[in-house]
Amino acid sequence: MNKIITFCLGLLIILSACSSDTSRQFECSDPLGCVRIYPGGSVKIASLQALSGSLSLLGKEYVRTMELAAAKSGSSIHGFPISIVTEDGSCTREGGFIAARKIISDSTIVGVHGTTCSISTIPAAGIISEAGMVMISGCSTAPDLTGDEHGMGEYWQPGFFRTAPNDRYQAIAAAHFAYNELKHRKAATVSDGDPYTRGLVTSFERSFVELGGEIVFSSEVNRGDKNMIPLLQAIAGTEAEILFFPIFPPEGNYIVEQAKTISSLNSLDLMSADGLLNSVFVDSIGSPGKGMYFIGPGLPEGEKYEEFFHDFLELFEVEPNGTFQAHNYDAAMILLDSIKKTSYLLDDGSLIIERQALRDHIRSLKEFPGLTGILECNDLGDCGIPKFKLFRLDDPYAGYIALQQNVISTFEYDPDNP
Repeated sequence: MNKIITFCLGLLIILSACSSDTSRQFECSDPLGCVRIYPGGSVKIASLQALSGSLSLLGKEYVRTMELAAAKSGSSIHGFPISIVTEDGSCTREGGFIAARKIISDSTIVGVHGTTCSISTIPAAGIISEAGMVMISGCSTAPDLTGDEHGMGEYWQPGFFRTAPNDRYQAIAAAHFAYNELKHRKAATVSDGDPYTRGLVTSFERSFVELGGEIVFSSEVNRGDKNMIPLLQAIAGTEAEILFFPIFPPEGNYIVEQAKTISSLNSLDLMSADGLLNSVFVDSIGSPGKGMYFIGPGLPEGEKYEEFFHDFLELFEVEPNGTFQAHNYDAAMILLDSIKKTSYLLDDGSLIIERQALRDHIRSLKEFPGLTGILECNDLGDCGIPKFKLFRLDDPYAGYIALQQNVISTFEYDPDNP
């Protein structure tokens, strides 16, 4: 009898060894590595937005689009709760650098949602991509973050994607509006020197000239500048009919306010872009902003956006006001959906996310049903639809939503007929 018991125990030990938990022997073969989340852990997502400075209200709103996307995804992936870590890029190069370094110090973070500003994205995307992580932005639009039909951009990174449309095409739309819709033939431009504004201005100038227009003045301001009178007087000395200045508050406010004090500029049309196309600017500019033009992607229409708007209001008790609210929500949903589709469970209940597989899935994305349309990503990381609207601020006191509803014209870039 003892021999039988001994034999059975030995057999059980052998069988136990043969059927041992294979998950304990798991070896990651992904070239960028794997994130292994054990039972009791969570799927960590970092939302890197501008949480301080003049655009902090927008940054906080875009964090909320990530939170809403998580809630709409059931707040979990394969049974693991979604945990959102927030970091402040502050819409500066230094802010993006510091926040990205903090993010990569936590190897359990799966992906990054952000940033709010292209100037923060440039250092952040490099650091995060080098660490093997994936990053997807809903509002960083500088052309060189991805590239265009002419090739890869200066700041392209293999781990960076965006649902916001590339400013290369926004610049083409701006030139089209200025030349064909507003009938101007002489333009002035002002940037603040950062890659976003400089890239947008450079592309606008090229496109405007190609259409037959002339750039009669081009200059830069520095962030922190307050006295715009010398700049505006120089513009007044030209024959410019329109000033294109795709910059941010507060410098954008100073240009608009001080332009109204120079009588010879009364007939000069002012046109800005998404840096000022937001409630932060509209709520602060008052009467000097009357008659201004803005170019931007605009808000979506239809039942899906109405549902998003209702859900956002219900969850946070405030209406979304950012120009890129829908784009940020789409970025969040793409990230969460891609994590879900490329992750898997081991026998011990732990969850595996392969970093290269996650990147590859986003890069090959096709027919994703986003708020902003049916999305797909190209090899350079652009997933947004290059469709833009021209808005005019007829009543500065009616608010941002009224501005968004005052659409003068629309333009969609056609790659087959550039």
